[in-house]
Amino acid sequence: MILTSQNLVLIKKGTFGNKKGFKVFPLREIKIFQGQAQALLGKRNGSPALDVYFHNGTEHFGFPNKKEATFWSKKINEVITGAPAASLNSSGAEKVAGVMKDTVDAFKDAFGFKSKGEIAAAAAAVPVAGDCGSCGAPVSGVRGQAIVCSYCDTAIRL
Repeated sequence: MILTSQNLVLIKKGTFGNKKGFKVFPLREIKIFQGQAQALLGKRNGSPALDVYFHNGTEHFGFPNKKEATFWSKKINEVITGAPAASLNSSGAEKVAGVMKDTVDAFKDAFGFKSKGEIAAAAAAVPVAGDCGSCGAPVSGVRGQAIVCSYCDTAIRL
């Protein structure tokens, strides 16, 4: 298999290792879903395979081991999208964990639950208002914040 910036080229070999022919697959024809090229790990007759989903069908490329199939999957994705495919061929555990965290966070927000860090951050951001010590103009901001009076340019810590 050869990967160029434009094509995926499969060189067919005969029984004795001689070249039997080749087939060219344009990279622009590979489907992209959620920013990932659809060149995914699969199995073919119990052996590792690379399943490449094109706009006009699917091709299956067999490999001697999963490591090599994963390598090609990542490289195809990098060429097509320009970004490494860190989690493209993961078992899905990272994706499930991310979805679960987002779900828990949504419930916490809906019912008003906050972590200790969020409570401390909210307590630190207490809005205050007062008067400038130099000119008496009204000033406001967050407790502990340093501001400059808009009337007399005096620095004030609230």
